[in-house]
Amino acid sequence: MLLGFALGVRAADEAQRLQSIRQLFEQQQWEEILRLAQGPAAQSADFDYYAGMALSHLNRWAEARDAFSNGVRKAPRDSRFLTERAGTEYRLNDFSAAKRDLRRSMRLAPSDSYVAEFLGTIYLLEGNLRKQRSSTGIRSTSQPLAALEAVPAPKTRKVLLDRTVLFSPPAVLEADSFLQTNALLENLGTFPNWRWKLSPVTSGSNSDAYKATLRWSERNGWGSSFWTAPSLC
Repeated sequence: MLLGFALGVRAADEAQRLQSIRQLFEQQQWEEILRLAQGPAAQSADFDYYAGMALSHLNRWAEARDAFSNGVRKAPRDSRFLTERAGTEYRLNDFSAAKRDLRRSMRLAPSDSYVAEFLGTIYLLEGNLRKQRSSTGIRSTSQPLAALEAVPAPKTRKVLLDRTVLFSPPAVLEADSFLQTNALLENLGTFPNWRWKLSPVTSGSNSDAYKATLRWSERNGWGSSFWTAPSLC
């Protein structure tokens, strides 16, 4: 009886913590999610999922990958963990592992169009990235990126922008990230025309930094139901 009571208390505690974490997720309280997600190794895989998502939003890609790996071990039939782990592997430039996870995810959720598009994007990048680098002559900048904006503000979901533009302030703009972003924009097909402008910041304490501006035109037909992002900064 005592064992059953203890199990019931633990289940109630997990349910309450998960509810709190879901609310924090909507509020984008990433550090607080990580605090609440800590618990015994045998706790529900949902805690690993939210921990991995929070770590991803904090750009802590290797730790996020570990969290999603815990979820894969606990819930091997849940495609969420494979798909999100592939995202971290992609960010860590481990394309082989990302493709492997995406293929497994497709077998579990064959109707998920995002997984198929993501996998296709990696194949595109693997085939074109080296060629693009040699033909464009793009080099990494040595100055930090002070700001990043899109003009005009796109009528699309923020998650799409987050997964397409692979660099952000205050990091240095790397050539590989720039080329991968352009390949993603091309493969996405939503923005038929775009161009980048890098301009120096001439005022304030960050006078050696650059601002990146993405000017694009968006295909018609998105309507007003999608989330509208004011900027990418």
